[in-house]
Amino acid sequence: MAEPCRRSQPDAAIPVWIGLMVSSRTHPDRSCAATAAAQHGVLNPVQARAAGVSDKARRYRRSTGRFERLLPTIDKLGGAVETWEQLVVAALLWAGAGAAASHRCAGALWGFDGCPRGPVDITTPRNLRSQEAAHIVIHRYDRLLDAEISTLGPIDLTAPARTLLDLAAVVPVARLEIAMDSALRRRLVTLPDLRLTLSRNARRGRRGVRRFRAALAVRDDSYVPTHSPLERKLARLIEQADLPDPLRQYPVIENGREVYRIDFAYPDQMLAIEVDGWEHHSDRISWSKDRRRGNVLTMRGWRVLHFTYEDVTKNPLGVIQAIREALFLTL
Repeated sequence: MAEPCRRSQPDAAIPVWIGLMVSSRTHPDRSCAATAAAQHGVLNPVQARAAGVSDKARRYRRSTGRFERLLPTIDKLGGAVETWEQLVVAALLWAGAGAAASHRCAGALWGFDGCPRGPVDITTPRNLRSQEAAHIVIHRYDRLLDAEISTLGPIDLTAPARTLLDLAAVVPVARLEIAMDSALRRRLVTLPDLRLTLSRNARRGRRGVRRFRAALAVRDDSYVPTHSPLERKLARLIEQADLPDPLRQYPVIENGREVYRIDFAYPDQMLAIEVDGWEHHSDRISWSKDRRRGNVLTMRGWRVLHFTYEDVTKNPLGVIQAIREALFLTL
């Protein structure tokens, strides 16, 4: 009599260690996704090959839309949301070792005032040229010092002091000073940091050095950085008008307690100058609170001049004339 057919027992037929190997093996697409997730959705060929995707397989994934070509050799995962940071990471992966986001791009990454997101500037030791990378501004430099490079997440970028020096070569002096005050106020840099960066990089013919040196020269150890771009604009107007230098962020103290801080003050003349901008107040309540606090100055004998963004940017002569008249009433 024939033996009954027995159903095979795969668990007994396959060694346990082989089953564990198969179950723990990561699919190449999953590995690529993990790598790209840490880099704003992009990866380069070396990373793709390390994940198990050959160059041929990468081209196939491009043809099916699973990969999308961003730059020569750089892909983003299909469906990944396009962001400015993604373009920055892609540019650095394309540029290779030694590259760093710099100039306006680094200023935006650090959050300097006056540095909105825009051009993707990178500094690299390589000679890179490509019509397919038209949105990237390439700055050729032999080598950045280790102390001149920082990291924010997956992005290598120039350190704050070096960023300010580079900015001096590509932005007007007014924007440079706004960015410099922002970095000083947030303690991303110190004046000694800036002086050291200047001494390391100052050389004849280097763009921006003269502008950077001039901005640094008026910032001695007693310098108090302005609190907003609008304050910096007014400070520059006062400097250019050859008016007496006011004290910035002047504290009004009563009974050992600070009751107010004045944007620009001439204490001998009891003249306070305040700049009012909606963009520098979180909401209408905060703005109204500041105005009520301003009344404190008036009750204590201060004369207060208020200027808005429109005043400073569209009527600078009127602003200077008002300050001059207020000063000369008591000088």
